[in-house]
Amino acid sequence: MTRETCYRIGGIPVSVRMTGDDVFTDDGVLLPFAETDTPAPAHRYDIVCTDTLPKPTGNCIYHDPAKRVYLSDDGKTQTRYVGAVGETAAGAYLCIQRNARETLVLYKGTRITPKTVLSSLEAEHLITVHAGILLHASCIRYENRAILFTAPSGTGKSTQADLWSAHRHAELINGDRAAVFSPETDGGIRVRGIPYAGSSGVARCADLPLWAIVYLSQAKENTVRRLTGQAAFRAVWEGCSVNTWSKDDVTAAADTVMRLVSGVPVLSLACTKDVRAVETLEHALETDRKGVNV
Repeated sequence: MTRETCYRIGGIPVSVRMTGDDVFTDDGVLLPFAETDTPAPAHRYDIVCTDTLPKPTGNCIYHDPAKRVYLSDDGKTQTRYVGAVGETAAGAYLCIQRNARETLVLYKGTRITPKTVLSSLEAEHLITVHAGILLHASCIRYENRAILFTAPSGTGKSTQADLWSAHRHAELINGDRAAVFSPETDGGIRVRGIPYAGSSGVARCADLPLWAIVYLSQAKENTVRRLTGQAAFRAVWEGCSVNTWSKDDVTAAADTVMRLVSGVPVLSLACTKDVRAVETLEHALETDRKGVNV
């Protein structure tokens, strides 16, 4: 049995076709991003269940404890083994073979889960090649605009998002990641929903103008300042998911970040874990909106 579904991942239309017997059950993660009437997809994915995965070919261009990436000799196909634990890709459960507009995914299993689909999409690449970045950040909707909280893990992204929800009735759009787009043409800087929720379990389909990116650090008192130039770039780049083994992806992501930091405020907020942090940031955002330097 073959099942084909269209999704919008960060607003990008994609087609996912899965082959197998009673192969897929959506537990609600992908459902908000499914569409019944989608234009021609930007990319197609074929996911096929199999008993064995092919052996790696081509040159290994990247590896870490979770994956190995190979490039074909002609440079046209990139193959990612997910779960690989050795030079022979032993232990891998996904073989993702991607070329320009189509991806073949071989899944060593019998039942495809939403997690399998999300891994197959390689969202960090998909978003990068469409003038966006995949940013580790908590995203809230406030006054119908997006505010992004980014920082190293454990710094308090979720805490600040929850404070805004509790004290300013902001809506949590995503507790872990955001797709941020800054096209070269004058399309405006937008944040669009993606089905990668992290531990928050919250991933809403949204399309919002971006108000500000807020880089967090913990402190006993609340202070905020606007970052510019290299400092702003570093604060955003730190949270980007980028295929570092791909020169094209790194260049495209860097160009997008440059446009982002030139187009929206990047604020550094040293903050407490209470409503005072909300008040400090709110004042800074209002001041910036009035055209006064923070």
